[in-house]
Amino acid sequence: MSVKLAPVVVIGTGALFVYSGIRGFSVLKAAQNVIRGSGPNVGQNVNLLSVPGNEGDFGGGNLGGPGSGTPSIAANAQKYIGKLRYVFGGPNPANPGTVDCSSFASKVLAESGVANPGGARYDPRTHGPTTLSYLGWNGAKTIGHNASDAQPGDLCCWQTHMGIAIGNGSMVSARDPAEGVGIDQIQGDMPGEFLFVRRVLFGTGGFS
Repeated sequence: MSVKLAPVVVIGTGALFVYSGIRGFSVLKAAQNVIRGSGPNVGQNVNLLSVPGNEGDFGGGNLGGPGSGTPSIAANAQKYIGKLRYVFGGPNPANPGTVDCSSFASKVLAESGVANPGGARYDPRTHGPTTLSYLGWNGAKTIGHNASDAQPGDLCCWQTHMGIAIGNGSMVSARDPAEGVGIDQIQGDMPGEFLFVRRVLFGTGGFS
């Protein structure tokens, strides 16, 4: 019997979520869909994580425009290309000018007026929300699972990496110490992991 790689990855990741205390009624449904070969439904609320203090932060929020991402987020991400260094674990007071993938996303979202998962303001001295937090964040909606679904400003999230889409199948992310913050192709960027293209919602949780 052949085994598809994507279901194994999603189930394995699901086990990690349970181990980490992550809960959400749609986790099992999403895994079942992928096992059937269909993947989670586009737009399905894959609520993989419940972040304390995050409940209802973006209730009633709207997408950043019908059929579009949020270009201001993309523009803010691009201004850091080649200007920030990568350090695993993200920024700390002793290492200014450094980020990892999720702390970079938090920095860009904060500058775009968006509250991060949990609702806390961005603090450049600490890491902040992780990639798994962004996968389950109710401040964004999953709109697809392919690079072609991503519009500028969308979050491209895997289980262990994330970036910000800038169009033409590309994203800006904090990759590794050699690249720092740079441009990568979305499709196939994280072999063996499942892509979630997530569009930021603007509502009561955004910064004014």
